[in-house]
Amino acid sequence: MGLSTTVASIIIFYVMIVATVVLAGIFIKSFRVLNNLILQVQEYKNENIKIDGVEVINNSDNFSLQINVTNTGNTLIYDFEHCDLIISYTSEGKPLVLRETYSQYPTDNSSEWYIAYIVLIGNYTIPYEPPRGINPTETAVIYANLPSPPDTNTTIEVVFATPKGAKSYYEFFYSG
Repeated sequence: MGLSTTVASIIIFYVMIVATVVLAGIFIKSFRVLNNLILQVQEYKNENIKIDGVEVINNSDNFSLQINVTNTGNTLIYDFEHCDLIISYTSEGKPLVLRETYSQYPTDNSSEWYIAYIVLIGNYTIPYEPPRGINPTETAVIYANLPSPPDTNTTIEVVFATPKGAKSYYEFFYSG
């Protein structure tokens, strides 16, 4: 009876050690997942943008918008393929809502947008070279092609949003 009690005690001790190691591993993995989620939330909170201005450009009956988007947050903005640019306006008396697609380089496609320049501190402008992002305090000068000209005396609305949820809305009256 003494030997069986000793063997049972050793088995119970071994099971307790294995259970402790397994639970510690689960706790550490859960902590890592939670820590990563906290870091992602902090990064999302640090991303912020502002549309500083929008202008209608008419180049030989090809209309586009010049949109100035400033990074007012504390983190780099990139991944433009997943950013949303939505434009709403009236053309030929009909309301249009466009979701433009990002293009790395200038295009004539009527539903695409691209970054032409980056404005640095002190209004120093450099040409945009993909895959560069927009650093904090920098402004991206974006051109968005329009499939048809906006009517005169109409309101144009622009929304720009990043994949992490930073967004900006701009509305202005176009007099033609």
